[in-house]
Amino acid sequence: MTDPASLEGAGSEIDVAYFLIHAMAGGSGFQERERQGALNFARMAKREGIQRVVYLGGLGDESVSKHLQSRDQTARLLAREGPQLTYFRAAMVVGAESESYRILRYLVRRLR
Repeated sequence: MTDPASLEGAGSEIDVAYFLIHAMAGGSGFQERERQGALNFARMAKREGIQRVVYLGGLGDESVSKHLQSRDQTARLLAREGPQLTYFRAAMVVGAESESYRILRYLVRRLR
């Protein structure tokens, strides 16, 4: 997502695109990676005729953490630079390979 050239043609013949990308696993600097990825994706989506983007962000007060600030910034960039946006917010998405699941598993093992 941070390389605009890699997105060329990704929106061809697509009506709705789901943006489910977060860059926290990459360590520090994730806010800039997420900002650049959202900007590149939004511009590609608009240029290639995607009608709507659906984004899953975070639920909570954006002033509390850099993570939630980044989720909010991503939504704003997608809305400003891309096609129509549907913005869903979730407190936590837990799947077997998600960072949230790994954190919960670690806490359960340590804080029985």
